[in-house]
Amino acid sequence: GDIDISASDLYFKGSSELKLNTTERGFEKIVNPEDSQLTYDLPKGPFFSTSLTDASFTLLGSTVTADVDVILNSAVTGESVNKVEIGVKGMNLSGGLGAVNSGVSYHLENLSGYLFADDEGVAGRLSGEMSFPKFSNGIEFSLPNASVDFNTSNSPLDHIFESKSYRFNESNFFRSTVNEGKLIKDNVEVFSGDLAFYVDLSNDVSGLDVDKLFGKVSNAKLSLGDNNLVAMDTGNGSFIVESNGLAADFSASLIINSDDVYSRGVFSAKVNYTDSAVEINKRIGDTLFVLNLEKDLDKIIEGSSTKLLVGSQKIEGDFVLEEVDGLVGVSMRDVNVVVGDSTSDYINLKVKKGAALIDPEGIAIDAIGDAEILLTNLSASGEYRVKIKTFERQIAQQFLDQSTIFIRAGPVTEVYGTNAALTVAGQYMTGNFNFSKVEEIGMDLTLDNVNFSLGNENSYASIQNGSG
Repeated sequence: GDIDISASDLYFKGSSELKLNTTERGFEKIVNPEDSQLTYDLPKGPFFSTSLTDASFTLLGSTVTADVDVILNSAVTGESVNKVEIGVKGMNLSGGLGAVNSGVSYHLENLSGYLFADDEGVAGRLSGEMSFPKFSNGIEFSLPNASVDFNTSNSPLDHIFESKSYRFNESNFFRSTVNEGKLIKDNVEVFSGDLAFYVDLSNDVSGLDVDKLFGKVSNAKLSLGDNNLVAMDTGNGSFIVESNGLAADFSASLIINSDDVYSRGVFSAKVNYTDSAVEINKRIGDTLFVLNLEKDLDKIIEGSSTKLLVGSQKIEGDFVLEEVDGLVGVSMRDVNVVVGDSTSDYINLKVKKGAALIDPEGIAIDAIGDAEILLTNLSASGEYRVKIKTFERQIAQQFLDQSTIFIRAGPVTEVYGTNAALTVAGQYMTGNFNFSKVEEIGMDLTLDNVNFSLGNENSYASIQNGSG
């Protein structure tokens, strides 16, 4: 016969097959007395359902078609009849992104599961597939699966059906979760992880058509350089999807697959493939989405108050890591380079400008700043330069921000000042000073073109253009 069901946020009608069993046992292969070729199966009661094939109905503002089982057990058990369980198979849902004429949409296909409808709204738990078309800027998603949860009512919902608990802890939300999803740009993977796409239904009148999808990512993986030279995994953070692209920010520890280099602290991976800066602070139910991204960020990793360890040398501060010809370039902000050995720290260079290059064989660092001598009776003033390299070959590299690294062949650890000043045991001298690490313990200090005088107020002796 025909069925017509209207509930909050859900309306459908169609032709159906009704099944009713008020007994406590199931029946299999009941023969139709008018046609012995037809048999029926009935599950254990109390049970009351109607089945619709290719039913057309409205859900979340979209007209959809699916095979449906409407289950009205409460009508048999004597419970309140203002609720209905609906099993669906092969359902498709779609939503638009951005303006009506943007032409960009997302699709949920071959969904199967259950809907729970009452006079307050409809909730659902479904599984199937999710897809986006390729965006105009070359980004696309690879989404192998999708699990959909939603609840249009103003309160959380706990529902027990067929001895299974369905819990919707949040209200007015729609979420599609994809495990091991990938973001791809120009046929190259940008990052992967478990992705959850959210729609805020709290004040929505357009169903799944939204300006943007909000998202959370977990177990995120991103790498820079050839052969995962620098990588992040188990990252957690937020993202948005708009009609013109995606922006994301997630954090994790950093893995450096290079000799002699280690990291400490939490780093953040950032991408922004939209056409503007992004600033988001949004809550859907109990889930918070926070993004603060500059325009045109193409796969970078940032570290704030983090560390890079190179043997006994420590580089501490803020870093930005980007891929450079298969290697990884590092720019620096508010960085201190501490040079020493396993027993002591000798020099702290407060960097004004500097860069580093991470190579599979190690790291090269070239930076300029103010030197602080970390030893008694010794101090420095003027501009000093630190150069550290852990591999053999010479390195000459210029970055997009005009930072340069030029270090001679061979492992190098040195701090030198040209036309700088050094005070030794109260005696002030000017000239060229080069602190270099040659042995495992201690540093050599080479002096060139040095001028100094002995004595405090009166000069007893002086040297000009000295070396030693």
